[in-house]
Amino acid sequence: MYSPANTELQLAQALPAARTQWQKISGRSNFDLKRLTPDGAQQLTSALNALIDERGQLKRPLTLEEQRCIINERTLCKWDARYYATRYYKIENVDGTGMTLFNPNIAQSIVWDTWADREDQGLHIMQIILKARQEGVTTLWQFAIAHRTQFHPDTRAVVGSSRPEKSTAMINKAIKAWNLVPWFLRPKLTRYKAGELVDFGILNSSINIQHGAKVKAGAARGETPIIGHFSECCEYLNPSEDIDSAVLFAMHPSAKTLFGLESTAKGQENWWHYKWMQARDNWGVHPTLLQPVFLPWYVARDIYPTPTWLAGSPIPPAWKPSSRTERHAKKAAEYVQSTPLLAKYLGSTWSMPLEQQWYWESTRAEYQRMGELNKFYSELCADDVEAFQHEGTSVFDAELIMRYNDLARRPVAVYGINSSVGDEIRDELRPDVRQMQENAKPMKIDAQREGGKTTYTLVPLKLDGYPVQFNPTGKLLIWEMPQDGVEYGIGIDTAQGLGLDRSVCEVIRKATLTQVARQVAEFSSEWVSASDLFPYAHCLAKLYSRKDSEGSIKQPKIIVETNNGGDACQLALRKAGWGNLHSWMRYDKKIIDGSKANFLGAVTTTWSRDLVLGHLIKALRDGLIDIDSKWFVTEMQTLVKDPDKAKIAATLGAHDDRFMAMGWIYLSMHILEFGEVRSAFGKGRILDDAELPKPAATKPPSPEELPVAADFVADRMMQHARGQGTPNWWPGDGMDSVW
Repeated sequence: MYSPANTELQLAQALPAARTQWQKISGRSNFDLKRLTPDGAQQLTSALNALIDERGQLKRPLTLEEQRCIINERTLCKWDARYYATRYYKIENVDGTGMTLFNPNIAQSIVWDTWADREDQGLHIMQIILKARQEGVTTLWQFAIAHRTQFHPDTRAVVGSSRPEKSTAMINKAIKAWNLVPWFLRPKLTRYKAGELVDFGILNSSINIQHGAKVKAGAARGETPIIGHFSECCEYLNPSEDIDSAVLFAMHPSAKTLFGLESTAKGQENWWHYKWMQARDNWGVHPTLLQPVFLPWYVARDIYPTPTWLAGSPIPPAWKPSSRTERHAKKAAEYVQSTPLLAKYLGSTWSMPLEQQWYWESTRAEYQRMGELNKFYSELCADDVEAFQHEGTSVFDAELIMRYNDLARRPVAVYGINSSVGDEIRDELRPDVRQMQENAKPMKIDAQREGGKTTYTLVPLKLDGYPVQFNPTGKLLIWEMPQDGVEYGIGIDTAQGLGLDRSVCEVIRKATLTQVARQVAEFSSEWVSASDLFPYAHCLAKLYSRKDSEGSIKQPKIIVETNNGGDACQLALRKAGWGNLHSWMRYDKKIIDGSKANFLGAVTTTWSRDLVLGHLIKALRDGLIDIDSKWFVTEMQTLVKDPDKAKIAATLGAHDDRFMAMGWIYLSMHILEFGEVRSAFGKGRILDDAELPKPAATKPPSPEELPVAADFVADRMMQHARGQGTPNWWPGDGMDSVW
């Protein structure tokens, strides 16, 4: 039906019945199927339509040749969906100038190919499609619904959009197309109720029309649909009831099942966002009902941009894409190369055409003038991560978030963690054998623990589909392998391990006079509790313990948020010999002395949370830390200022676990250090761009400049106030004479 191979098989199976029908009519057995060209099919349509009078009756009996043609076309159209679409099914022209035969565009062909692949495997076709606007996906699905109910008996379908008028407009496309189909292919409509039901009683096939704006939820309750399609899913009022409970639960996947959810993105941390991420992160890894398909804007080359737009806004002769546009084009090319279906249609060496780059840059400038960059990036996104923009007002502007997202690097390694101590890591939390790299050598890490020794095994995992179809849960992502002579820190935010908040370990490299801080590794899991987190933290602490300049092993600094049971993880680390732990203190004391702290770790209070968030927000805005985790960038988007509670927090349903883990360790390692509040000595990737302000200075001051620097003097005063004497970065003992 959708696959060429399967279509030929189905036609071969249908041919004997067609020959029998022809033999009854003509007394002959010499019947073979013959495909007409689109023009030939339209000529046949005109000729046979001319035989029908105003009452819908034949003006004369059909000839044998005309009857043979009808048997031929009915058989071909029933089993070859593409043949029917391109010969008889008409849709509206993009420019609204009338109706034309349906010839699938690139986006529609990509979806069609996914159907064909599933059909070849004898599997059900159930999809969730994230797309740009006006790509024709709704048109394709309505064609598929119309074709199945028109030609195949006992087909129960359910369709709908977000609102009643949209649902009606959607089914009207199919009805309009049916009215233009020649009479010999059109089934008899026995019942029709506008916006509610289309029934072909003779075939026992029907289409139930629903919408997502009902106060009482539950689409198609009491029915068992075989096929279905829901559009604009991001706007449904009760999607969990209307779609999950009422439809998906009622569908029993079989080789005949055809079902699709499709929508553009609209905001984050909502039902559509979660539905997409669940399918994307688990497809091919765990049993998952819905196949994820992402169709970015640049696939629709016929409308982005249209020839008319380009004629009205031609590319200036001397124009060159900005570095921002070049980054977007590069990211789009990388996404195409990593997505076989897109590479098939666009080419494995595809690069964004100049006219699309011009369109993207021009449209972006327009949205920037309107102050709606988040909407722009949602519509004209390079990948699905960009598509889900937060609709509220983030504490970070959309441009800064996109800059971090664009520059986030691919991990140099991804590991699962095993322990030689049998009960230290639960079986369900151990690396999945299906995700392991073949013939890759694991890394062994020996460590001391209470009661003996343990060996951690870092198992190399696949990075297939990164970041679009890659699930980071329970995996150690490394962007910089540990190096001697570098100081590292680990921030730990714990959770209950119940699939809600996440337990997170963020590893950073401390800033120096010539480099900003950098995120080097991340571990996160919503299924690892505070009590389960010790082996992961222990393994990371051992991995990032490095030799200092004198050859001694220096432990990374560790800060554990102890409110949510994190004290159990911290205690286990102390028992295992880890002593470089954060001392809990207030920074508004007259004399700051960590040696007099009564507690270890971090305690989240209103005061400390505001301090941590404010410190990290400023660092990210000023480019004082390089970030590589795209999931961390997503948390940046959801961090908003709550005007009612006068505080900064993640939006309802969103998470800030990565942000807090990073915030704690960044603060712990830098708040008392000289020069960390501005980028005078280091420069992050985020500021390394001609389109953004440059740091005030890009090199450290000379020793001669240091004694007269106001910030230097202030820092020396703070060091003495703490009773710590000469800072460890002091350029030379002889300079003490200054004091």
